[in-house]
This record gives sequence, C-alpha cells and structure tokens, in this order.
Amino acid sequence: YQYDSPLHLVSECDGCRILGTHKVEFVQRVPTSTEAIFSIGSFDPPAMLCYALERYEKGDVCAQESLRPIKDDLADAVTGDRL
Repeated sequence: YQYDSPLHLVSECDGCRILGTHKVEFVQRVPTSTEAIFSIGSFDPPAMLCYALERYEKGDVCAQESLRPIKDDLADAVTGDRL
C-alpha cells in the first residue's frame, strides 16, 4: 500500500489499525473459513455448499448434484467444523 501522508499504526489483537490524515483503515487476516469457501478451485465441503446454493438461486435444476459429493460432510460444511 502506498500513502501520501504520515501514518500511525496501532496493533490490535485481531489486526492492525492504520491511522492516516484523512482516513482510518483496518487490516486483518482473512479467516480460514472464508478462505476455504472463496479460494479459487476449492473443493472443501463449505465451498461446494456455497456453489450449490449459487446454482439453486440461479434456478439451475442440477444444483442438487453439487451436494452429492459432500453428503457425508454436509453437517461439517454448514458449521465449518473441519476448517
């Protein structure tokens, strides 16, 4: 990141607050559960569940096929326990 004014960095337990002259930003690590769902090419159960939901919302009649590979892990996909 490039800033054109002096900055103050404040460490916090879950990230870093960047205090600038005109704005305040907060930088933190992406949670593992979010990364498992949205990383490109992920076949983790939460990602497959999200993909099935997207297909269902678009009216795709084959959305159920996306759930078949994770049917044994469906509860974990919903809660994110295995991440």
